[in-house]
Amino acid sequence: LLGVHFELLCAGIDSRFVLSSELREAFRDAQALDDGVHVPARLFLERLQRARVILWDDAGDIDGDERARGTFAEGIKKLLDLGGASWGLSTNLTGEEFAAHKDLGRKVLSRVLAGARVVRLEGRDQRPGGTRG
Repeated sequence: LLGVHFELLCAGIDSRFVLSSELREAFRDAQALDDGVHVPARLFLERLQRARVILWDDAGDIDGDERARGTFAEGIKKLLDLGGASWGLSTNLTGEEFAAHKDLGRKVLSRVLAGARVVRLEGRDQRPGGTRG
């Protein structure tokens, strides 16, 4: 996805590449009372809402996640509903795992798949320490 992001940027298309961890932090920080915390987070989310393309890497990654349940799913649904971006995402989850995921669930899956073209890549995980194979 990162390569696609750079190609889009070179073509002059407003593309944003985001990790689950960045989204998690932005959704959490946007609710903070401290201006120094919530203002940058809200600006980050506003830029995502204005983007033409959002490339979300590793959807469903919850490593180090200690936030309240639901915050992430609601943030994603809002971005999907309010923004006009085309989305690309990668995940190691199956459709069933995505639908059962504590943050993603069936509603997010439905929104992500609306008008989607699914590309399934199979094979060994090429990342160090990868779990799929």
